[in-house]
Amino acid sequence: MEERLDLIHSLTRKFGGSIPAVIAYGAEARKQLETITGAAERIAELEMQEAKLLEKLAKQGIALTEKRKSAAAAMSKGIESELNDLKMTSAKFRVDFQTKPDPNGAPLPDGTRIAFDQNGFDRVEFLIAPNPGEGLKPLVKIASGGETSRLMLGLKNVLAAQTKSPASSSMRSIRESAAAWA
Repeated sequence: MEERLDLIHSLTRKFGGSIPAVIAYGAEARKQLETITGAAERIAELEMQEAKLLEKLAKQGIALTEKRKSAAAAMSKGIESELNDLKMTSAKFRVDFQTKPDPNGAPLPDGTRIAFDQNGFDRVEFLIAPNPGEGLKPLVKIASGGETSRLMLGLKNVLAAQTKSPASSSMRSIRESAAAWA
């Protein structure tokens, strides 16, 4: 009996000062032990959930990329038409799509994995060849101030026409004025 009382006093000193505190500590320790022993199962469950979410993300990202590429092709044609009206008759415009590999990224159907963020998979860059015979190069690096201004005017007009905003008619008159000055 003395050994048992000695154990109780030792436990109360070590784990909280009272018998209910010792009992609460024991219950918490059991709960932590159960968490630790079930951690491997929980990790496996979370990894499966992550894989499913990455597959869903990949499908949605691929669909988004396809829509972007379709819109980019139409936009490129529209901008080239606008640039033609703005006295840049042989200018070419394209939208370049790049992705970045990532071993922890979204899985593609071909087995590769690519990086993603809140905007999808694509890193988009506008390419332009303002003069005949030139290859397409990044707009940021080669366009002069005048070319950039005309390109922005053409881009605004194409986008305004797509949204069918009231600005599209005013953009048309601005474009026509700019073409007269070019």
